[in-house]
Amino acid sequence: MADQKENLKIGTMIINKKDMKKILCWLLIGFAANVHGQGLAERVYLQTDKQLYLAGELAYLKAFTVTPEKKPLSFSKIVYVELLDEANPRVQVKIELTSGIGEGWMELPLNLPTGYYRLTAYTRFMRNEGESVFFEKNIGVVNTFLPNQIKRDTSCVSAQALEIRDQPTCSLQPDQQLYANREKGILKLDGLPENVHTLSVSIAAIALVPVYENTIYQLIPQVQTAESSMEESRNPMTRTETSKIMALLRAAYPNFYAGISQADADIALNLWSEVFSEYRYDAVENAVRQLIRASSSPPAVAEVVRQIEAERTKNATILNMPKYLPEYEGHIINGKIIPVQTAADTDGEILVPFLSYPGDHVYLFEGKKDDLNNVSFYAANTSGIKEMSTVAYNLSENIFRIDLESPFVEQHSKKQLPALTVDSAHFDGLLERTVALQALYAYTKDPMAPDRSSDIRFQMKPSKTYILDEWTRFVVMDELMIEFIYDLRFRRNDRQKRELLLLTRKGETNIFVRPLVVLDGIPVMDHEIIYRYNPLLVERVNIYTEEYVYSGRKFDGVVEFLTYDRNYPTLSTAQSTQIVNYAGTQAPRKLYTPDYSSETNRKSRLPDYRHTLLWEPMLQTKGKSTLEVPFYTSDFSGEFLITVEGLTKDGKIISGTATFGVR
Repeated sequence: MADQKENLKIGTMIINKKDMKKILCWLLIGFAANVHGQGLAERVYLQTDKQLYLAGELAYLKAFTVTPEKKPLSFSKIVYVELLDEANPRVQVKIELTSGIGEGWMELPLNLPTGYYRLTAYTRFMRNEGESVFFEKNIGVVNTFLPNQIKRDTSCVSAQALEIRDQPTCSLQPDQQLYANREKGILKLDGLPENVHTLSVSIAAIALVPVYENTIYQLIPQVQTAESSMEESRNPMTRTETSKIMALLRAAYPNFYAGISQADADIALNLWSEVFSEYRYDAVENAVRQLIRASSSPPAVAEVVRQIEAERTKNATILNMPKYLPEYEGHIINGKIIPVQTAADTDGEILVPFLSYPGDHVYLFEGKKDDLNNVSFYAANTSGIKEMSTVAYNLSENIFRIDLESPFVEQHSKKQLPALTVDSAHFDGLLERTVALQALYAYTKDPMAPDRSSDIRFQMKPSKTYILDEWTRFVVMDELMIEFIYDLRFRRNDRQKRELLLLTRKGETNIFVRPLVVLDGIPVMDHEIIYRYNPLLVERVNIYTEEYVYSGRKFDGVVEFLTYDRNYPTLSTAQSTQIVNYAGTQAPRKLYTPDYSSETNRKSRLPDYRHTLLWEPMLQTKGKSTLEVPFYTSDFSGEFLITVEGLTKDGKIISGTATFGVR
C-alpha cells in the first residue's frame, strides 16, 4: 500500500517511471540494433505552404514519415528541418511527430540574402544511411530590404512554366474562378479515398519567380542494404578525430612526441589515420583511455588495435548497433561531461547528470552516461522550450559540467544553386508584399504565437506553499527562513558549506533532512547560491515533503523557489550548472486568417495583405469522399494556386491543384 500511495502521490517524477525509463532505454537500444540489422529504413516528405518567400516571412511546414515504398510509417518522433544555402545552415527547426505526422514553421531572418535555398529534412535514424536519403527541395527568398542584391531581368521564364506538378488523383475546384477582396470562398474536394492517412491543403499567391518544386512522387526510393547502411553508421575516424586521440595521449604522457619535428608528427598522424580508418571514433577513444589507465607509457598502435578488436568481440551488439539511435520515444538530447578543472577525471566519480527546463514547472530528466563521458537525455515535452539547464551533480570536490551537442548534421555536402533573378515587371509586386508583411505585424497582435505545452514532467501537489508578499518581506534569505518559513533552515555541513534543510516528520520524530532545491525549474545543488539569493525576487516557495528518488539518489523532499516572472533573475549558477539556449520542438502555430462573415469586419480599415490565404496541414476527412473547405480572400489581388497533397494508409498518393483569381 505504501508503494501504491507513493506512486499515486508522486506520479510521473518518482522512481517507478524512472526505472521504466531505464528499461525502455535498453529495450530501445536492442530494438534499434535489431531493426538496423534487418534494414528498416524511413523517409521524410516535407510540404510548405508555398515556394517563394520574403525575408522576415514565416514558412509553414508539414512533415510525415514513410517507408522507401511510400507506405505510412510511425517510427521516429522528431524531424529535423534545415534551410541551407549551398552548404551552410541558415535556419534549423525541429518538428514533433504524432503517428508519423507533424507540423511546424520556420521564421526566415530579415537579413537573409535574396536567392534560392535548400530545404532539407531528415530524422535522427536516417543519418545512419547518409545525406543521400534526406528529403530536399528548393525554395526562393527575396529580400526587398536589400534591393541592391536583387538581380533583375526582363526576359525571365514565367513561374508557371517551370512548376513540376503531379497528375491529379482527386477533383479540386473552387466555387468561383474570380473573387473580390475579403470574399468568402468554398473549396470542394471530390473523389477522396476512404483510407486517408494524411491530407493537407494550401492556397497561396502564384510565385512571381520560378522555383523548381519537389513533389510527393519524388521521395527518394533508394534502399541501402544492411551492409552498406552499417558501414556508414560506423562513421570511420577522420583526420580531425585522430588529432583528438593524439591530444589525449599528449595530455596523459607529457613526453609524448616531445622533441620531434612537426614533419615527423604529421607522418605519425597520417599513419594513425590510416590504421584507424575503419574504426569508429568512440571505439578508438575508449580503447586508448583503457590503455592509458593500465599503462605508464604511451600505447603502441598495435596495442590499441588489439584492444579495439577485443572490445568488438566482447560487445558485438553495442558496436554493431547504429550510431544514431531512433527517437522512438521522443527527443534524444546528447551532451558531453567536461571537467571544469583540466586535470580532473571522471574515473571513480559518482556523477548524476540532470537536465531541466527553466520556468514555472519542474521538469527533470535523468541522463544516461557511458564510459566515454557521453550523456544522453531521453527528454519529453520539449514543445516550445527555449532554454535548458544541465547539472553534473557530484559528491566529491571535483567539478564537472555538461556541454549539450547540436542534434543537427554537423556538415552538409556543398551543392551549387542557381542565381535567383526577378523579372523587373514583378519587382513592384514584391515590394507590395513587403509592405503587406510589415502591416500584418504592425496591426495585429501575434495571433500565431505558439503556446507552451501544459503537460508537466514533475507533477505533484506541494505540501505547503508560502506566498512571500503575504508577510513582511526580508532582504536576507536566512531571516526569511527564521521568521516566516519555519520548515526550512540553513546549516553548515562537515565541509563548512551551507545546506538548506527541510523539517519533516519521521514516525513520531521531527527531523531536518536534505531536500532537492530548485529555483524556477533549475536544480541548485550548491545551497550557498540560495543562501546568497535576494528573497525580494522570490514570489513563492513550494515545499514537497514526499521522498524523491532520482538517478539512484534519494532526496527527502523538494523545495521549489519561484520568482515573479519565472526567469531566474540574477541567479549565479555553480560551475557544474549551465543554462543554455536550446530550442525544443515547435509548438503549433496557426496561420492568421480573419473572419469576414460580418459586414463590420469586411469594412474594417485594418489592412489584410495575406499572401497565403489557407494552410490546413491536418485536414480530417473522417472517411468522406467529398469535403468543403471555406476560406476568405485578403486585400491582395492576383492569381492564387490551390495545392492538395496527401497519402492513403496503403501508400497511394493524393494530389491535386487548381487556380483562381482575386480582383
